[in-house]
Amino acid sequence: MKELPGTQRTDLSHYWPETVKNFLAYQWELFEGPYRVGLTMMERALSLPLALTSQSGSSDQPGGQAAPTLEEKARRLECQAVERVKQGFAPPKEIYEAHFRKLINWEAFPEWARPTDPEQFSNCGHEG
Repeated sequence: MKELPGTQRTDLSHYWPETVKNFLAYQWELFEGPYRVGLTMMERALSLPLALTSQSGSSDQPGGQAAPTLEEKARRLECQAVERVKQGFAPPKEIYEAHFRKLINWEAFPEWARPTDPEQFSNCGHEG
């Protein structure tokens, strides 16, 4: 069969690698967006509050210092909370956690900053 003038058959096989590469790159971009969002959300959700992290007291550091105990963390948290209350701000929410409640001197805080008495909620599921 004779081809018409001006209509040459072209070999399309040299376009396929570029087409497949572009298709896969687009698919990668589609899946990378939600992955980045999920990764950012998990990093923020799992990060520890700054008041409780110890930057200088880790046993992994070259000084060989031990990690701060719960009492030391409570003392630092109490000092920070008292300073915030003196400025008229609410104390950090970490101070109300159950393991810190018995270690904090609540007499240094005004009535509005003290936690509620857990005995009020002894017969229900609320911690207080």
